[in-house]
Amino acid sequence: MLKAGYLEDGRWNATLSGAQQGGVILLPEQADYLVCRAHGFLADRPPAVPVLS
Repeated sequence: MLKAGYLEDGRWNATLSGAQQGGVILLPEQADYLVCRAHGFLADRPPAVPVLS
């Protein structure tokens, strides 16, 4: 489980209420799913940068 809190004067303090601020939190299974979806989507497109061989 995630522990919400903040640092103040170098000490950790628990957050008793409120909502998270900032980035998206993904579980590993969700991240794997999104990577697979993106790979399948991008596989059908030509590369954005020419590939030098």
